[in-house]
Amino acid sequence: TPASTMEGKVSPETASARCRELRKISSELQASFRKSMAGRTLRVLTLTSEARGRRRALTANYLDALLPRDIPGNVLVDANVMRESGGYLVCEV
Repeated sequence: TPASTMEGKVSPETASARCRELRKISSELQASFRKSMAGRTLRVLTLTSEARGRRRALTANYLDALLPRDIPGNVLVDANVMRESGGYLVCEV
C-alpha cells in the first residue's frame, strides 16, 4: 500500500492500541444494534444446534438468536425479541 513507503510510520505499540480501540468501538456498536432489536418481531431460521440451553437461530441480517429449546431446527418462525444477552437476541415465539 502507499502507506508502506511513507515516512513517519506508526509504532507497533500505537498500531496495536488503535486496533484494540477500534475492536472495542465495533463491539459496542454491535451490542447497541442488537439491543435496538428488543421489542421487535423478527423472522428467524432455527438451527439444529443449541446454546445456553436454548435453540440457536439466525435473523435475516445474520444476528444470532436464542429461542425456546422445544422449537425444531430448520424452520422459519416469527420470534419476539425480548432482550440482548451476551451476543445473542433472546427471543420467545
